[in-house]
Amino acid sequence: MNEYMSVSNYTKKESEQSLSMLKSISKSAMKELLFDVKNRGYDETEVNLNIEKVISREDVIINVLHNRVSLNKIRNIGNWEKGFDAGYPYWERGETARKNGKVDEAIALFDKARYNGYDAPALYDSYAKAYRKIKDYDNEILILDEGIMRRTRHYVGTLEARRDKAIKLLFAKQEAERIAKEKSDFLKANKKEDAISEPSKRRGRQIIQMTDDGTIIKEFDTIASAVKEVGVNSKSIRDAANGVQKHAGGYCWKYKD
Repeated sequence: MNEYMSVSNYTKKESEQSLSMLKSISKSAMKELLFDVKNRGYDETEVNLNIEKVISREDVIINVLHNRVSLNKIRNIGNWEKGFDAGYPYWERGETARKNGKVDEAIALFDKARYNGYDAPALYDSYAKAYRKIKDYDNEILILDEGIMRRTRHYVGTLEARRDKAIKLLFAKQEAERIAKEKSDFLKANKKEDAISEPSKRRGRQIIQMTDDGTIIKEFDTIASAVKEVGVNSKSIRDAANGVQKHAGGYCWKYKD
């Protein structure tokens, strides 16, 4: 550092500013900064690696609320043609609503199509797209589970690919929530710790800066804080407060207690 400062006036000024900035960072801010660095997610291009973490169903927690009836209560479940005729109109209306951005209405219509026995792959694809739109990955995964379980034709591969993507998105969402909670808990604990240790930060006596006629200019928690703001050395302030000299930096000084 000394060698760098001696290169030129510019490098000296730059170094002094850097040191001043570091000194101004509070203990709490420094802890928060370190926490963010610890939990920072690095893009694979930053480390020049092409390795992707394998996310499985076991890595996520499914929490869902929905109004779908159980499979054993679905009508026409043993008659595909009858189920198609009864349920398809609801799916068609739901798909129109979904494309127009009316996701809640679309899901309700898909529920009716499903209840009436419509179980074409298109239904589960539409369900998944609707849930993806509102970032309800939990319900997206569950409805795709059902679609995969009920289908035996080649379309299953498309549903599985969509489910795998939903699992990754849910994992990323839950990871972000976990980190946010950890940070919140960390900051709360840190704030409590700082509050407890605050009294111990004050070292020395409180000092008052005054004019000659006794008008108070400012009160400081410590002589050190007065030195930092007024620019007078600490010995001069102490001597003025103790009556050894009248002024320090052109001001009168006295201890508060």
